[in-house]
Amino acid sequence: MMISVERAATTALVTCSPQEAADQLATHPEYGLDADEVARRRAAHGENALAKDEEEGACAKFVEQLKEPLILLLFGSAVVSSLLGQWDDAISIAVAVLIVTTVAYIQEARSEQTLKALASLVPPRALAVRSGQPAADVAAADLVPGDVVVISTGDRVPADCRIVEAVELVVDESSLTGESEPVTKSAEWEGKAPTDDQVPLADCATLLFAGTFVRFGRARAVVACTGARTEFGIAAQELKDLEPGRTPLQQGMDALGKKLSAASIAVIVAIGVFGLLRGESLLGVFTVGVSLAVAAIPEGLPICVAVTLALGVM
Repeated sequence: MMISVERAATTALVTCSPQEAADQLATHPEYGLDADEVARRRAAHGENALAKDEEEGACAKFVEQLKEPLILLLFGSAVVSSLLGQWDDAISIAVAVLIVTTVAYIQEARSEQTLKALASLVPPRALAVRSGQPAADVAAADLVPGDVVVISTGDRVPADCRIVEAVELVVDESSLTGESEPVTKSAEWEGKAPTDDQVPLADCATLLFAGTFVRFGRARAVVACTGARTEFGIAAQELKDLEPGRTPLQQGMDALGKKLSAASIAVIVAIGVFGLLRGESLLGVFTVGVSLAVAAIPEGLPICVAVTLALGVM
């Protein structure tokens, strides 16, 4: 019998009895699933793992940092200065660009490492009861909805599960809900049934969520959701789908870059017009105009901003 539970934190699953929960998930709380049923459900639901996006190469990430308007303006200034033989200006601007892009690259790399650390909250192994045999060690990625798992002190929960047996079970859910205090879990629902179909995560006393940590006690639970259907997987997908907006500081830097670009062009045009009216050579007028425009660009500003933000994060 195939099952499909889109989300564990529903009133029907949270408030029912342990046996009713096992029936909903088409399993037996004592014997678990047999090998054939595990294979069928794995084919239907996939691995108990979050989908991994294709990682961008280090060079591509570094080049991405060069697309900021002010950085592009500085880069263009360095090229023009080198063409005019002003090597001191060209080198100083190039060094400024290199420092800014390196700091930004390091900060982005650290952020990605933090996200990878979050993904590692799901344990690699778990104890599962299958075919009525004693709980055996299996890869957490092989768990399927309906599997019966045994969890005890010090374990991380491998998937979203409905508790069917619990002994003095206390779980730290701070990695998911942000609550600093551990919560007590049980197999039986106590209190009034929620009015909404979706139950707030903090009120799901009969559920265990993937990635949370068992502080004390032990439990037997039935896997309800795996992989991207766990609450942890849903949160991770929402973060991936969230388009990162520009911060007010970045917007201000973009506006400054555009204004400086416009001012530089205006300076070159104005000096060119006056120079030509005075009878100066075209090359001489162009050289003076470009030199003044490059000098007006604050190559030290991106460094100050990047370093200040990096120190603030640290």
